[in-house]
Amino acid sequence: MLLKNLFKWIYLKDTLLSSAAALLPLTWCMLVDGLSLLAASVSFWLKKSLVDVPHILLATNFHSLMQLDLLPTTGMLSFLTLETAMDRDELVFLYQLKEGICQSSYAANIATLAGLPTSLVQRAVEVSEYYRTGKPIKRIDKASSDEQAKRCQSVVEKFLSLELEDKDLDLQGFMKDELLPSAGELLNRS
Repeated sequence: MLLKNLFKWIYLKDTLLSSAAALLPLTWCMLVDGLSLLAASVSFWLKKSLVDVPHILLATNFHSLMQLDLLPTTGMLSFLTLETAMDRDELVFLYQLKEGICQSSYAANIATLAGLPTSLVQRAVEVSEYYRTGKPIKRIDKASSDEQAKRCQSVVEKFLSLELEDKDLDLQGFMKDELLPSAGELLNRS
């Protein structure tokens, strides 16, 4: 029963963190918290005597768990990964277990195999490289500073031209239409 509950907890914890990371922007705290919890959980069992340690099968995308050497060195721990090969530019999964640690998540390859647009995959690789090297991630949907300045100036001019004493003034409409167009769309849907 203990083994079943432990396996379920570790499996669910890792799955939930992976799901959350897919749905939410990955923050440094999420990454550090998840990695810390996983390392502490595995280390807890590895410090026990051999007869007190259940068999634990753990699958994770936290590659840095091994890269940062967060687990104690012990004969009770072994690392396995799936064999892959490259056929020209295509990743081929051989579905054979081998000793070792996966050096890549192959996320871009898998996204391509899933049929995601090439431009999206290329952008993901670019953002991943920026994140990995600590460089600032540049937004591609952001208006230039000149465009933003013109938009701000236009909004200010329109606001200053409002007759705030006018009882028929639709200030909420102005806010929705001029300042928060996306919020206005959301309010109109409800």
